Amino acid sequence: MLAKVYGAPQLNKLDSIDMLLASLAADSIDTTDFNTVFSKALQTHLSDLVSFNDSPVDQNLWERVARPQVTEQLCGMKMRAAVKVDFVELIRTFAGHVLVNSLLGREVLEEFPTALSDLSELSSGWKWLATGLPTFLPVPPLTRVVIARRRLLNMLQDLCHNLDLQADGKQLEAPWRDLSDVSALVWTKNAMWRKERLPVKVRASAILAIVSK
Repeated sequence: MLAKVYGAPQLNKLDSIDMLLASLAADSIDTTDFNTVFSKALQTHLSDLVSFNDSPVDQNLWERVARPQVTEQLCGMKMRAAVKVDFVELIRTFAGHVLVNSLLGREVLEEFPTALSDLSELSSGWKWLATGLPTFLPVPPLTRVVIARRRLLNMLQDLCHNLDLQADGKQLEAPWRDLSDVSALVWTKNAMWRKERLPVKVRASAILAIVSK
């Protein structure tokens, strides 16, 4: 699953494989701190769920895919501002936005704006990857999820590399500027896997598995 769906390269050492799989087990992932951060972020941004702006430039990132249309609606004796929106898409994207920010930090969606749609593509198309079909086959759903996974892994490999740099007290590489809001969960897992000498590509796949859960 980790290799087929999340693109992890093969590991030669059996003990490294066992350690990695054990660290991804549900009972080994302490989400207490993350749940607190996620809940606070939801409460903070819930009032900004809809901005009532016509221009996409002035809309929140999670609004744009829901295609909001600002209008007016009679409320009592007065006409008040209202908005027509794909509510399911709005809530799904809003929750995903808060989730990614809480786990990986704000810079991910700022610097990699396709990350959320790529995660959505992976969520809907992972079964194509699980079949083990050659990724070069001209099957549109397979091609889409392979491209989405590649972008996500490239971004997460870069993130892991820069987490290592910051842990060593070195300067971050562009486009990363501040990783202080990356969750304790991701920091801890990356540090543990690095200590076990797991390659960045493996760590990126493991983090993708956590984010996708």
